[in-house]
Amino acid sequence: MRALIVIAGAVLLIGSSAYAGGDKSQNAMVDASSQNGGSNGFTNGTTAAKIKSGKCLLSGGIKGLTGFADGDIAICIGSATVLGTPLGPNTPLGNAAIIRAVVKAGQLKFKADLTKIGCGSLATSAKIVSFNPGFECYKPNAAFTDPATPGTNWHASCSGIAIDNPDATATSDPAKVNLLGACQAAAGAGNPQGGPGTGKIAQTGLTIVSYLP
Repeated sequence: MRALIVIAGAVLLIGSSAYAGGDKSQNAMVDASSQNGGSNGFTNGTTAAKIKSGKCLLSGGIKGLTGFADGDIAICIGSATVLGTPLGPNTPLGNAAIIRAVVKAGQLKFKADLTKIGCGSLATSAKIVSFNPGFECYKPNAAFTDPATPGTNWHASCSGIAIDNPDATATSDPAKVNLLGACQAAAGAGNPQGGPGTGKIAQTGLTIVSYLP
């Protein structure tokens, strides 16, 4: 069962180019709670975010956050739906990467190496398709990001099967080891990973600023 999970889900979270002919993606973020946002530190049109993916790497960051102290550990969840031969080529399955990012001077940045959870290790499927990508970040929740407590950390709100990043341990530096792991849906195409229950900072989206003459 675990081999199927690694092959089918953790391989391609938000568009890795390992099986997509060099495809890459880049997304912006917004606070969708209101036109201006700002309730959890992200102000639309002012705060800037860039999320990039490709070649088994999911990276990016947010600049211009307010209300955070240096050392705060924000939580980000990147999700997508995949199609791959091990599932049956037309059977969609949801999955998500769970990421922690340390805030410093109003900025958080991260680099999640998805090879740690199986990306790029396949020989049994020549093509995997990833679609419906989403990315969202939340305010800190120490229990959610604690690798040593699977009973109360992100595992508890994973409705599928949790796959840990072996480098994310109780003693690992959150600023250096950003990827906590992946949540692989046992069935269904939706995001199987629940949030931490703290305020949502921002999610995938775009702010369009227009000026009247």
